[in-house]
Amino acid sequence: KVLEELKEATSARSRAGIPPQSDIPRPVFSKTGEERSLKSSSLRFESMGIARDDEEARREWRIRGARFFDAPHCIIIYTDRSIGPYSIFDAGLVAQNLTLAALGYGLGTCLAVQAVYYPDLLRRLLGIAESKLIVLGTPIGYPDWDHPANKYRSPREPLDNLVTWHGL
Repeated sequence: KVLEELKEATSARSRAGIPPQSDIPRPVFSKTGEERSLKSSSLRFESMGIARDDEEARREWRIRGARFFDAPHCIIIYTDRSIGPYSIFDAGLVAQNLTLAALGYGLGTCLAVQAVYYPDLLRRLLGIAESKLIVLGTPIGYPDWDHPANKYRSPREPLDNLVTWHGL
């Protein structure tokens, strides 16, 4: 019941165009980062047969995301605000390991920032204290592996562009 109420409330806000109010501010990308993000988004939509100019289909996809893609469960990952900014790294480790463990059980996850766009709803419906920093939502369930979104692989920066190797 609570999850359905949360899905309805978040999708209603998404439909109404209410901007996200996440606990963690959306990053300001460099020009290169913004271009990469837009390209990846365009390729994802293209892989699902959604045209660049089809605003209605894109909007409907975002609303599906606001409903956690109708997954039967959603895990909300949060940390204590008092721990400081590095606790976000710990939350990322939790998310990664949760995702890998789920696969071992035949489950799929979706690391979804969109699931935590409206922390006031999460706090009210789930009883999460203000002292907690809500980091990420992870819808979880049995995936439709044949859906084009689950076959899409985003372009990746080569590892050597991100890491400098010394003495190896």
